[in-house]
Amino acid sequence: MEDKLFWLALNMVSGVGPIAYRNLLARFQDPQGVFTASIRELTAVEGIGEKTARAIKNFPVQQIAAEELKRAENLGVSILTSRDKGYPQNLLQIHDPPPLLYVRGELKEGDSLAIAIVGSRKVSPYGRAMTKRISKELSAVGVTVVSGMARG
Repeated sequence: MEDKLFWLALNMVSGVGPIAYRNLLARFQDPQGVFTASIRELTAVEGIGEKTARAIKNFPVQQIAAEELKRAENLGVSILTSRDKGYPQNLLQIHDPPPLLYVRGELKEGDSLAIAIVGSRKVSPYGRAMTKRISKELSAVGVTVVSGMARG
């Protein structure tokens, strides 16, 4: 559980996107190592400037990440890291697999036929209705519907 807090926290730090996350993991092996690194060590990583390094060092891991973990738990959402056993193998084959997956429901071996939902943060009523309709219809015929759970 403690380890997952650091994975979540690093994913939440302003300025740390997928590429920076990957570069940090490559350098420090795990997210906890990222948070214990010095500013100098962090800025030595490609894509990490002074501002992002300070954001990492000042991030309240135990508070913010713990709240996110609790919120996910309350919503019946499990969080998988790219190193967890249940993480989809197909995703590990892409160039930049997401370091974390929020999963509502269950992942099954047969979920190789999947579609991702991607859209605007400021969704229109029409967009929301169509997304709901299309995802429901695809799900009904056996397609796994994936969403990043971002706002929108």
